[in-house]
Amino acid sequence: MGQTIQKLLQNVTEYAIMQEGTSVTQKQNGNLLILAKAYEPYVDCSLDSYYLCSQDLYHTARQLVACLQESGARAEIAGDLHYKWLAGESGIAGVRGLNGLAISHTMGCYFALQVVRTDADVTVQLGDGHLVRMPRQYEWCIDCNRCVEACPTGAIGADGSFDCDKCIRQHMGKPQESLAMFDHIGTRFLGCDECRKVCPHNDKVARIHAPKHIIDLVDNALFAYKGLEPWIGSNLARAKIVYNQAIIVAANQGDTDKIERIKMLGREENFAVNAKIALHKLRK
Repeated sequence: MGQTIQKLLQNVTEYAIMQEGTSVTQKQNGNLLILAKAYEPYVDCSLDSYYLCSQDLYHTARQLVACLQESGARAEIAGDLHYKWLAGESGIAGVRGLNGLAISHTMGCYFALQVVRTDADVTVQLGDGHLVRMPRQYEWCIDCNRCVEACPTGAIGADGSFDCDKCIRQHMGKPQESLAMFDHIGTRFLGCDECRKVCPHNDKVARIHAPKHIIDLVDNALFAYKGLEPWIGSNLARAKIVYNQAIIVAANQGDTDKIERIKMLGREENFAVNAKIALHKLRK
């Protein structure tokens, strides 16, 4: 089992073990294995590559759970825990940004997290690998204010406050009663990268071109959403989310070729609000 687990952890950038009985895990009835996987943001795709990385790491976590269960241990994905807080407590993240994101000294803001809870003594089976051994000091990032200035909607406060109701990401995939938010979303299909682009902790993170098949899936999102499921997961690859967002993107791109498709979707209650705004913008 140990070799299988170590092989699975080759898909992980860093991990940390928080054993039962510590101040964090004493109420968790098990040890916590915190997994972090770094990713590179796209320069030419309106889909944030975070979602692909997160889905990939989720499958790795599921495989780890299955491996531990096959050995007779109790194991599960601990979806009830606060992952960003655990990243700080475990030492994977060293800074909490004003934008509410956990920041790693090695990965910046660009990493996904998963947590596995188990009663197995995983410290015996894992070896060194990319194990984070000592918790780092978890501090607030309070000096540069670049993310405060870059946020398109003013969701990030210099005093450390964060207004979720103003955050663009919180509005994606939903009917937009506000024309202002419709416009703020712009051509972002999923994810908003503005605060991370300017964060000095990300200066060394490489940006890459998106694979053509991902770009094609996003371009075709207004007509088909299921193709995105293997890449971003079934929770996000739903018609209600994908079509609502794709309508906004098409309108803000001025894509008049998609008017008929938007009219068709607008007959359905789930998409009527966004379709009405989109058609008004496109016809103008």
